[in-house]
Amino acid sequence: AIGVRRAAQRKLVHELGFKAEQINLDDIHYMGRFLYKAESNDQWGEHELDYALVIRNFDAVPNLNPEEVAEIKYVNQKQLQDMI
Repeated sequence: AIGVRRAAQRKLVHELGFKAEQINLDDIHYMGRFLYKAESNDQWGEHELDYALVIRNFDAVPNLNPEEVAEIKYVNQKQLQDMI
């Protein structure tokens, strides 16, 4: 899944403002993929194949791109499980 990890690295740079050299591709772990579909209005929507990836012990500070990300939240494993 090296292509998926490279794409994730690009998105982390573009959307969260990290520097590419802060993100080691070997630290990005592929967890699975899923189909995502959401309607925005009667004309537009999203229908895509998305990937679930995890980076553990990553302590860089994000610089959010406001056109891509409204907010982020750091969670531990229990919090994530509770959210699911």
